[in-house]
Amino acid sequence: MPVYQLQAPMSVRAELARARDGEPATEGLRDLLLFYGGYTDQTPDSLLALLDRALAVLALNLPAVHTVALALLARRTPDPDAYEQIAAAWKKAGVAS
Repeated sequence: MPVYQLQAPMSVRAELARARDGEPATEGLRDLLLFYGGYTDQTPDSLLALLDRALAVLALNLPAVHTVALALLARRTPDPDAYEQIAAAWKKAGVAS
C-alpha cells in the first residue's frame, strides 16, 4: 500500500496502543482488546505486534503483498512464491536476514 493509504490503519494502531496503555477515554476499546485477546490467547502487546508486522508488510507495496492479502481474505492458501518475494524484499531492505 502506498504510505498515504496506511494512515487509517496506523491511526487504528495508535488508538489500540492508547487503549493498551490505559489512557483516558479508551476504556471501552481496552475492554474489547482484552476480550479479544482472551478469546485468542493473545495479550494486548502481542496483538499490537501482529498489527505492526501486518502494517510493515503492507508498506512494502509489492504485488506479492496484494496476492497474499487477497488469498488470506478469501481463506485460501497463499502462493508460496508470493511469500518468497516478500521475504526477498525484506532482505533487500536490510530488515531480515
